Amino acid sequence: MAHDKTFFDKTYPWAGIKTETIDGQEMVYIPKFYYKTGTAPTGSQQAGKKCLWVSDRPIAGYRVHPAFMKAGAEIAGFWVGAYECSVDASVGSKAASVSGKAPLVSIDFPTMQSRCAARNVNGQTGWHLWNIYELAAIQMLCLIELGSPDVQAKIGSGNSNSSAAVATGSSNAKWRGISELWGNVWHMVDGLKSSDTTIQILDRLGNGTYVNTGV
Repeated sequence: MAHDKTFFDKTYPWAGIKTETIDGQEMVYIPKFYYKTGTAPTGSQQAGKKCLWVSDRPIAGYRVHPAFMKAGAEIAGFWVGAYECSVDASVGSKAASVSGKAPLVSIDFPTMQSRCAARNVNGQTGWHLWNIYELAAIQMLCLIELGSPDVQAKIGSGNSNSSAAVATGSSNAKWRGISELWGNVWHMVDGLKSSDTTIQILDRLGNGTYVNTGV
């Protein structure tokens, strides 16, 4: 049975997604959830298909999504920028999340990391370039809600067919308050790196350490 947006508006964790202003930045809060993957059982509508399930509590067969782990402990949720990073008008070395601005381009990965972390001053903590687990949690909720990975068909193409970037918040590539989640400019995401021979990934416990995948 397919559900419309109204159903998800009233269902956790989608019902807990909200927009907040923190340190002058527009942010979107994603609440903690537990998940499992597997094949839908015989007799169900999706029988035999690979499926995703989410829960608001740690019931049997579910585990907390790694986006909600920090230093080995579960956290209530995380915030993600409502807009692609732009230059903070007051301090150019900081990344900003505000509408109607030119997104950061022609920037290398370490500089992008440092621009995000530069907000950790004057009592502010926790600012960082989003990581693979945070993005994966958002993608999981989006996929379940839309029932399809084709966000362009379900929501809008966004700025996917132009050679020039548009200002933040000005395209229709928007899901639950997160603008330009696809299209417009390349997104840098933390959490993967390579050695000479293998791929390393951030640990699932939120310790900020890397684990060798052996791949």
